[in-house]
Amino acid sequence: ARASAAAASEHEDASRALSTLDDERAGLESGEVARPPVPYTRAEAARQDVPGAALWQVTDFAPGLGPAERAGLEAALEASGLLDAWLTPDGRLIDADAHDVIAVQGQPVPGSLTELIVPAIDASDPQARTLSADLIAAVLSSVSSAERADGPFATCDGRWGLGPLRGAWAKQHAAYIGHGAREEARRRRLAELATLIAAANARVTAAETAVATLAARQTAMEELLAATPVDTDLRAAHAGVGAATLALGEARAALELAATDLGWAERDLGQAVAVRDAAAADTGCPADLPALRAMAEAVGSYRAAATELTSAMHVHAAQLAGLAQWVQELAKAEDDLSRLADAARQAAARAAQERHRRDEVSAAIGATVEEIRERLASVRARIGQLELLRTHAEKEHRAATERRARAQGQEITLGQTLAQAQQRRDHAVSELRRFAATGLLSAACETEIPDTGSEWAADPAVRLARRVEQLLADVDDGDDAWRRIQDEISGRFNELKDALTRYGHEAAASLGDWLVVTITFQGMARTPRELAGLLAEEISYRERVLTARQREVIENHLINDVASHLQQLITEAEAQVAQMNSELRDRPTSTGMILRLRWEIRQDGPTGLAAARARLLRQESELWSPADREAVGDFLNRQIEATRAEDEHATWAELLGRALDYRRWHRFLIERLQDGRWRSATGPASGGERVLTVSVPLFAAASAHYRSAHPHAPRLIMLDEAFAGVDDSARGQFLGLLAAFDLDVAMTSEREWGFYATVPGIATHNLVRRDGIDAVHVTTWEWDGSNARQVERASRDRVPAQATRPAEESLLPGVDPW
Repeated sequence: ARASAAAASEHEDASRALSTLDDERAGLESGEVARPPVPYTRAEAARQDVPGAALWQVTDFAPGLGPAERAGLEAALEASGLLDAWLTPDGRLIDADAHDVIAVQGQPVPGSLTELIVPAIDASDPQARTLSADLIAAVLSSVSSAERADGPFATCDGRWGLGPLRGAWAKQHAAYIGHGAREEARRRRLAELATLIAAANARVTAAETAVATLAARQTAMEELLAATPVDTDLRAAHAGVGAATLALGEARAALELAATDLGWAERDLGQAVAVRDAAAADTGCPADLPALRAMAEAVGSYRAAATELTSAMHVHAAQLAGLAQWVQELAKAEDDLSRLADAARQAAARAAQERHRRDEVSAAIGATVEEIRERLASVRARIGQLELLRTHAEKEHRAATERRARAQGQEITLGQTLAQAQQRRDHAVSELRRFAATGLLSAACETEIPDTGSEWAADPAVRLARRVEQLLADVDDGDDAWRRIQDEISGRFNELKDALTRYGHEAAASLGDWLVVTITFQGMARTPRELAGLLAEEISYRERVLTARQREVIENHLINDVASHLQQLITEAEAQVAQMNSELRDRPTSTGMILRLRWEIRQDGPTGLAAARARLLRQESELWSPADREAVGDFLNRQIEATRAEDEHATWAELLGRALDYRRWHRFLIERLQDGRWRSATGPASGGERVLTVSVPLFAAASAHYRSAHPHAPRLIMLDEAFAGVDDSARGQFLGLLAAFDLDVAMTSEREWGFYATVPGIATHNLVRRDGIDAVHVTTWEWDGSNARQVERASRDRVPAQATRPAEESLLPGVDPW
């Protein structure tokens, strides 16, 4: 393909060159006149529709001049710029801003060009007709035909001068001055074109033959390739047999392992059944699973009922204790009331007795007055005592009544308080069960939580609350922490929502008594804890599937294709290093120093690389045994696993690209031959040797990097102050090394031109400046491997700088530089 492309390019270049020569011949055969090259300082339309003509158009050589004199004189005029200078009808400048060279009339000098050149105006040229023979003769008379120091001159041996400028040039034939010279030049060029066109036709024919030959060879190669059987099916069959053999071995090993596990499981099952039956016989419990589940449910129900009964009994005992206290106070009040009633009855009995005695006194008329008075005073005293007793009894009765009323009111208040406490407790239990149902409690601490689908009894709820309090004792529940959490929770939820949205899931938050977050996953609303469990199971499943798929990819693709490709790359790298070392061995420095590159396994390289590289990666994959294939697969698998551990979020393409990059397994060392032994090049050395020690590895790295480029693409490297401190011999050797490495160099140097026999070609631009002059002079030289020559490079759209000069000063007498 490269040969075909080169042949096609050669045919295109030859056809283009032939077309150019045909166009030039057609122009010359039609009578077209050759013109001197147009300088880049002339504007394209400077002479369009301008009266006048160039000096060569309106002059001819004087009779008697020989061919050599004519050629020398025309060479001098052409080199000085006078040959193509423009003449105006009035002999003055057209416009100060016109970008052209105008020849104006000067002072006549003895021995002028009028003796060698005569006016010859073409009457058919409308621009030239505006000139006169006197004007042309006046311009020619101001230029001397002999060398002089005070004015312009042009001699027949090619020497010329304009002001302070001096120069010389030579031509074989005159080609522009005079109709005869132009006609002779036209015929001469036609003869040359005939030879060039014949050679160009031969070149085109040869290129067409090469293209046809290469096309025939390519067709034959394609036919041969199509007729040759391919080994793809055989390779695939070998790979399939190898993979099937490995799969069969793994399946047999798995079957034996499963049979062993089954035997142990059956034995464990028998022992467990015996233990279960013995325990069932000892405890009187059933042995079958449904009956045990029913029994467990019954025990759970009994435990819940017993818990509820115990709680109710505790409450009832507390209420009975309060009731007993109030009963005691009521009994005391009733005892006081009974005692006071007895006292009242006794007082009533004594009053009846006194009344009886009064009646007896009334009946005993015969009693004396003194006795009556005494008895009356006694009765009055007794009545006073009884009044006091009655008043005291009434006070105690009222106090007992008040205490009884207060006890009854306190009993009612305590009953209401007890009912309110029970209501608050039931509400707290309900709220705790509702909070646990949101999943927030299980997310906050690891503890056993009863079923939130049914009502909770008080006792297990209290025990759960105490366990939660102990587990969360270290959690900061201050006001600052609460406010910080409140400020952060919105941002955290937005991060969760954005992360889930990227994977097609949706997060929702319900804000009631608590902020509860749910995630829609697989069509169902999940709590974060449930989603974490599901994702953990999914990750575990995918890792198992990925491991199996990874093993399959390694068996079917990596071992068969990638390993052989790695073998090819490593072999090519070693060959490239050997070729570079061969080039370096042939380029010792002036001190005898020889450098070499060593490509070795990194000290921190992958484990097992040395064995895989030495034995397996150097052997064809079809010749590997099952053990070899397994070794290569394990090595590549370890590389993939290590790379995936470094970056779990990378794609498979990125992982495989980094894991199988053999360049990361190796390193380059630069060594130098010293005292007959190869030593590290980082030791003591001269400045030039250190420059080469640093530069050579960079050259090798650039060459290796460019090997993957298109064959015709530039391989550019840039060097600043190249080879500073290196002697000329070493400079030439290592510039040749750049050519051997197929590198294209652009460099700067204080003195290096690069003209060495080891360099096949280079272009050098020499920059010169002088103090006080705001300009840099550039000269361009080209080296072809044996000779150097100065070349002129045309510039486009160059605008002259603004210049000032005294009006009386003439830089070029007789020629205006504008």
